[in-house]
Amino acid sequence: MYKYMGTKYCIACGKPSIMFAGHLIGKIKMALGNLIDVKIHAGWCSEECHDSIKSKPDGCFGKYDNSIELIPNIFINIHD
Repeated sequence: MYKYMGTKYCIACGKPSIMFAGHLIGKIKMALGNLIDVKIHAGWCSEECHDSIKSKPDGCFGKYDNSIELIPNIFINIHD
């Protein structure tokens, strides 16, 4: 269900995302109220912003802090 979720804006500068690479760890509330960890694709506005932040060896850029709007499915064209 949350497999293709991504950030709408660049995680480095806040401009609209045009590409996705790596992920952030977020929390999602399930039906019974318990929280689970999910991977949220990290959005980037350019290759320069992507190179400005280093990830962990597994591609994680840290925790998602609810400050960036999410796209429920990154394979749908968001710029129409």
